[in-house]
Amino acid sequence: MRALNCRSVVLMAAALALLASAPANADVIFTDSFDVDPEAAGWSESVTGDLSGAAATSSIYSTGSAVVMDKSANGAATDTTFSIARTVSTAGYESILIDLTAHQCNTTYENFSEPKYETPKPDQCDWLKIEYSTDGGATFEELLVDYGQWNGLDETPLFTAQPGNVVATATGDLSLSALADDNAGLVIRISTRFNAASEDYLLDEVSVSGTAIPEPGVLALLGLGAVGVIRRRR
Repeated sequence: MRALNCRSVVLMAAALALLASAPANADVIFTDSFDVDPEAAGWSESVTGDLSGAAATSSIYSTGSAVVMDKSANGAATDTTFSIARTVSTAGYESILIDLTAHQCNTTYENFSEPKYETPKPDQCDWLKIEYSTDGGATFEELLVDYGQWNGLDETPLFTAQPGNVVATATGDLSLSALADDNAGLVIRISTRFNAASEDYLLDEVSVSGTAIPEPGVLALLGLGAVGVIRRRR
């Protein structure tokens, strides 16, 4: 009888291990196709840098199908940074992922405000950046930063100018740290920085997904079910 009980325990443990290791599909927690102005959809907007004179016309707006971060055609050839941010609660979810689809409007993309630089300098480069905060926006962690033609991948600063990208390009699923799991205060921030007088980025869509965290009661019921199967086999 004792050997049978041990066998039952082993079978039950194996059944629970299989249940725990079964792959789970990610659910979409939040998505925005940027059909309306970001502020109207709950994002906060920020434009900083040299906004004097003509450069003050630089702005963030929606075309009805994408959000444009637009360094105005008559803007000054100085650094201007654009960003949108919003809270996305991941309560009840883990293994959080972000996917951003974007592209450049112009056919060229300048990387440096001063071509005389012989080595890349991140503080002088144009970029598109994705960040997230797990403490309600107090601090941010960089998830991806692209210093050249947008390809959805991390890039280091490049010295030579690159051609623009007019085709919508997705990052694919980017994994956040475990601190983003089950977090009601997760903040997503998307930023760009330009140094030429006329540059643009278009954000086509962003999505946040995750895997639902099983309720403790559900796991208990699964365990009881496994025990029931073992008893019936006995």
